[in-house]
Amino acid sequence: MRHQFIIFFLPWIILSFFTGKGMAQEAAMEITPEEIKPGEHATITLNLTIPSEGYLLAPELADLLGEELELIRALAADTLKRTSDSLSIRKEFIITSWEDGYFPVKPFSYKHISDQDTIRFETRPALLQVTAVEVDLEEGYKEIRPIIQVRRGFWEVFIWILAGLVLAVVIFVIYKRVQKPDDKDIPEPVRPFREDVPAHIAAISSLETLRRKELWREGKIKQHHIELTDILRLYISRRFGIAAQEMTTEEILVALPSKINDYTASNLIAGILREADMVKFAKYRPDDDVHEAAIEKALGFVSSTVPEKVEK
Repeated sequence: MRHQFIIFFLPWIILSFFTGKGMAQEAAMEITPEEIKPGEHATITLNLTIPSEGYLLAPELADLLGEELELIRALAADTLKRTSDSLSIRKEFIITSWEDGYFPVKPFSYKHISDQDTIRFETRPALLQVTAVEVDLEEGYKEIRPIIQVRRGFWEVFIWILAGLVLAVVIFVIYKRVQKPDDKDIPEPVRPFREDVPAHIAAISSLETLRRKELWREGKIKQHHIELTDILRLYISRRFGIAAQEMTTEEILVALPSKINDYTASNLIAGILREADMVKFAKYRPDDDVHEAAIEKALGFVSSTVPEKVEK
């Protein structure tokens, strides 16, 4: 009979020996303090010892608290001890209650899954006592204490005044920007050529006036090139009958060759207009000598395209 008993249980003994690594599990739950007043906090501490291999399935704490207990926050899990066979973990939750009474926390039921086996284990239930605040009605009602005026210190007042001044300056700058844009961004319009003045004379006069302004020395580089190209567009419009003021640079350069046969003049006007486009639209900032050189090129273009009648 004794031999039969040993033979019957021998496979289970051998199995438990080889799967001992997967059987190390322990779970304990503790609430501290066990007694609080409504609104005070208590801590639920879970201490788990599980096999180091596999993974753990745990329930949500909110499902175990019930309606009377409220979860405030869950703290990060801490690893207390790690060995080749097991892992000890501590997890804490902060809870509270707004009602007085005895409120149980259901047992935590865990499932550890590994390649060798699936193990279920759980903690014991816990109980939280919430004690009502005692009110002595015999003392009667007391008057509400008056509001105490706190005197503000010098630095507190100074910081508020400084913040108000900074805010006022910011609002003033924004208002000025909206109401009156920077003069550098507003080019002065070029006056149309007089009908009784030949186009080349009006263009040369306007270019010399632009040269004397020296707008680039005042930082008005964009305005300088806008006025320069406006003068040339007015001249091309009057001289060749092309609506240059309403055309893009490339449209002008396509239309001009049919009006002039001078290759040098075509290159001059192409270089001036394209360079001005880079300044106006691509924020290109050439050297100071380039601005005056552009006026010389414009004068050269006008001089080379004066009508033959006028030259004679």
